Amino acid sequence: MQRKTNVTDQVKIKLDNGKLVFSLGSQVIGEMRVSGERLALSPTYQLENGQLYQLSTKPPTSTADSYVEHCDLGWC
Repeated sequence: MQRKTNVTDQVKIKLDNGKLVFSLGSQVIGEMRVSGERLALSPTYQLENGQLYQLSTKPPTSTADSYVEHCDLGWC
Protein backbone atom coordinates (compact mmCIF):
# COMPACT_ATOMS: atom_id res chain seq x y z
CA MET A 1 0.00 0.00 0.00
CA GLN A 2 1.29 3.48 -0.91
CA ARG A 3 1.57 6.15 1.73
CA LYS A 4 0.55 9.69 0.75
CA THR A 5 2.29 12.69 2.40
CA ASN A 6 1.20 16.29 1.84
CA VAL A 7 4.34 18.26 0.82
CA THR A 8 2.55 21.33 -0.54
CA ASP A 9 4.11 23.77 1.93
CA GLN A 10 7.61 22.44 1.15
CA VAL A 11 7.46 22.87 -2.64
CA LYS A 12 9.35 25.81 -4.15
CA ILE A 13 8.26 27.28 -7.50
CA LYS A 14 10.56 29.25 -9.80
CA LEU A 15 9.78 30.94 -13.12
CA ASP A 16 12.32 29.78 -15.71
CA ASN A 17 12.01 30.81 -19.39
CA GLY A 18 8.23 30.76 -19.55
CA LYS A 19 7.63 27.74 -17.35
CA LEU A 20 7.06 27.22 -13.66
CA VAL A 21 9.55 24.72 -12.23
CA PHE A 22 8.46 22.89 -9.08
CA SER A 23 11.11 21.50 -6.75
CA LEU A 24 11.18 19.73 -3.42
CA GLY A 25 14.54 20.23 -1.79
CA SER A 26 17.07 19.94 -4.61
CA GLN A 27 14.88 17.62 -6.71
CA VAL A 28 12.83 19.00 -9.62
CA ILE A 29 9.42 17.35 -9.37
CA GLY A 30 7.55 19.02 -12.23
CA GLU A 31 7.12 21.95 -14.55
CA MET A 32 4.28 23.82 -16.21
CA ARG A 33 4.35 26.11 -19.25
CA VAL A 34 2.97 29.60 -18.51
CA SER A 35 1.30 31.94 -20.96
CA GLY A 36 0.47 35.57 -20.32
CA GLU A 37 -3.12 35.06 -21.49
CA ARG A 38 -3.88 32.47 -18.82
CA LEU A 39 -1.91 33.97 -15.95
CA ALA A 40 -3.71 36.35 -13.58
CA LEU A 41 -1.19 38.85 -12.22
CA SER A 42 -1.48 41.95 -10.10
CA PRO A 43 -1.74 45.06 -12.31
CA THR A 44 1.79 46.07 -11.33
CA TYR A 45 3.35 42.88 -12.77
CA GLN A 46 3.71 41.67 -16.34
CA LEU A 47 4.85 38.42 -17.97
CA GLU A 48 6.72 39.05 -21.20
CA ASN A 49 8.70 36.50 -23.22
CA GLY A 50 8.86 34.10 -20.29
CA GLN A 51 10.19 36.74 -17.88
CA LEU A 52 8.32 38.41 -15.02
CA TYR A 53 8.58 42.20 -14.69
CA GLN A 54 7.44 44.59 -11.97
CA LEU A 55 5.96 47.83 -13.32
CA SER A 56 6.51 51.02 -11.36
CA THR A 57 6.21 54.70 -11.97
CA LYS A 58 9.36 56.75 -11.83
CA PRO A 59 9.30 58.99 -8.75
CA PRO A 60 9.10 62.68 -9.59
CA THR A 61 12.42 64.47 -9.64
CA SER A 62 13.00 66.48 -6.52
CA THR A 63 13.08 70.23 -6.76
CA ALA A 64 14.43 70.61 -3.23
CA ASP A 65 16.12 73.85 -2.40
CA SER A 66 19.89 73.91 -2.42
CA TYR A 67 21.56 74.22 0.98
CA VAL A 68 22.86 77.67 0.02
CA GLU A 69 19.48 79.12 -0.91
CA HIS A 70 17.46 81.14 1.58
CA CYS A 71 20.56 82.22 3.51
CA ASP A 72 18.83 85.20 5.06
CA LEU A 73 18.79 83.46 8.45
CA GLY A 74 22.59 83.84 8.70
CA TRP A 75 23.48 80.25 9.59
CA CYS A 76 24.65 79.06 6.16
